[in-house]
Amino acid sequence: MRNDSGLLSIDFIAGFTIFMIAFIVVITMISGYFVGLESRTIDNDAIAYRTGVILVEDPGYTANSQTSWELNDIDHTFNILRFGLAYSDDPLGASRNYPNILSSSKVSKFFNKTYFPTRNNAVSDDYQSRLMFGDRPYWYNISLCEIGGSCYPPATNALGDPQGYGYIRRVVKIREPGIVNIDAYYHNSSVAGGTYEIPMNFSALYSYSAPYLVDPLQDPVTIRINNISSLNASGLPHLSQVSLVESAPIQTLDEFVTIDGVPSKHPPNDVVNTIDLTLEPGFFKSYASKSSNFKIRYTFLGPGYGMGGSTPTTNFTPGPGNINEPDWPWPRFIPAVLEVKIW
Repeated sequence: MRNDSGLLSIDFIAGFTIFMIAFIVVITMISGYFVGLESRTIDNDAIAYRTGVILVEDPGYTANSQTSWELNDIDHTFNILRFGLAYSDDPLGASRNYPNILSSSKVSKFFNKTYFPTRNNAVSDDYQSRLMFGDRPYWYNISLCEIGGSCYPPATNALGDPQGYGYIRRVVKIREPGIVNIDAYYHNSSVAGGTYEIPMNFSALYSYSAPYLVDPLQDPVTIRINNISSLNASGLPHLSQVSLVESAPIQTLDEFVTIDGVPSKHPPNDVVNTIDLTLEPGFFKSYASKSSNFKIRYTFLGPGYGMGGSTPTTNFTPGPGNINEPDWPWPRFIPAVLEVKIW
């Protein structure tokens, strides 16, 4: 008689198979209920730390593989792939050599709600997709304050801070471009009218080491001519035109001129004491490279005396030979504190 005690019946095998299939189906269905649930122990401090690192150590990135994201106007912010506030010495490339030194141009654009509005007190698509990333809609409050000075309007989508937010605090320096100050007294034409030129030798400007160089390709250029009243001989001088000159005039700059504190887009205008010229960041991007050579030309008319000649050097500003004028518009580095709150 054969021993068949180790054999399984067909009924058992069929029943076990059906049970296993049903078990697998049930497990698969149950696991689907947990999709989308998040841990109650999300490390908001880690998210805040990552956000702070991106802001102060990265200059940002664009669809054109450049760090100069702040040069995109309000109609082209879609070109920005990643925010970052760090200064870059290569705005047309991807240099990331200056962590904790922030570009004032990037800072101003980042905290400008005209460019990056928070919609309906909800998470801003701009900050969410270009800074924090991910699908989770974080609430945030990002602020930057000069030490002992003023604060930028915060980038925030919340009215208050809840319990348990993630927090990071970074001490930084904001790189503010220098301002060229020229005393008209030392450039008196001694005749009615006159033409005065300020040479801009880009090769000389970029021969200095970053981040201390004058960087007109990505910084604003601000020139102030003061003490115009010292030229007054037989009446106020008239400013006829301000123009950008290479081998010949290539662009009028009248729309960027302020005379005695009042915007003046259509010279000639009487000048009592001060002429300010401010060219926004990126103005020279269409005209210049690091080897360009320009002049900014001021043309005066009578009856009063005007300005004549040019600055003593070809390096954009009056040179060290004249103690009455600045040697160089060195950038200023303003200490500040960046705070990031995420929840």
